[in-house]
Parts: sequence; C-alpha cells; structure tokens
Amino acid sequence: MERTKGMKFDIVIRNGRIVDGTGNPWFSADVGISDGRISRVGPLKGAVATRDIDARGLVVCPGFIDTHSHSDSTVLFDNKLESTVRQGITTSVAGNCGESLAPVPPEKTQQFHRFFSMLTPPGLTIDPIPWSTFHEYLDH
Repeated sequence: MERTKGMKFDIVIRNGRIVDGTGNPWFSADVGISDGRISRVGPLKGAVATRDIDARGLVVCPGFIDTHSHSDSTVLFDNKLESTVRQGITTSVAGNCGESLAPVPPEKTQQFHRFFSMLTPPGLTIDPIPWSTFHEYLDH
C-alpha cells in the first residue's frame, strides 16, 4: 500500500463512491486535489488537506458534458446556470440546432423573438434586443 501519511492537498474528498467514466463499476476511494487539479485517487488515510469533504454515501465523478443545450439562452435569465450545474454539467455545447441568439441583424428580430420565446419562462422577453453581433451578445 502506498504511503499517504503527511501528504498535503488543498482538498481531499473522502469516502466517496468513485464513478470515473470508464464504464467500470464504482469503487470506494478518496480524491486528493492540488492546485485545482485531481492529483491522487485512492486511499488517502493520513493525508492532510486545507479542506476535507466527507462524501460518504455520495457519488464523486467528473463533470458531465451536455452535447445539446440551450444554455446560450438560459444564461440570460439564470446567469449562474444553476439548473445546469445542479445536474453535474460542467460543459455545454450550444448552437447545434442551427439556431443561435447571435448575430441578430434588424431583419431577423421577429425570428429571434419566436425562437427565444420557446426557450424562456413565460412572460420573459428581451425587447429591444441589446445586441446585433455575436461579440455584443457575449459582452451582454
């Protein structure tokens, strides 16, 4: 068994059920994080950390990728994308419907409002649209 006593981490997530995305069954382990990166997975008994997280009974896994999202619109009314983050999604791919919130030249504003209304809570609208170019949308 590898010596871990005295090893130092910024964060240690202890006692979690590790699902690593390889397709293998989950396994019990600790996760050591240093400088924002996973640096060790395994038993870390005796390791010290600035922050310890007890994950007993919980799943510890990499973030999920949403390969078809509309977070480019939801970010306008939920700027922290809490509904996405709470599902464990850390990466979103947007725009693969062939629709986009930018650019919006003046002749496309009606089309924009039709599309945007399908993706937003009832009653929410953006009028006038405060951007016309993609760069202006990102700034907004």
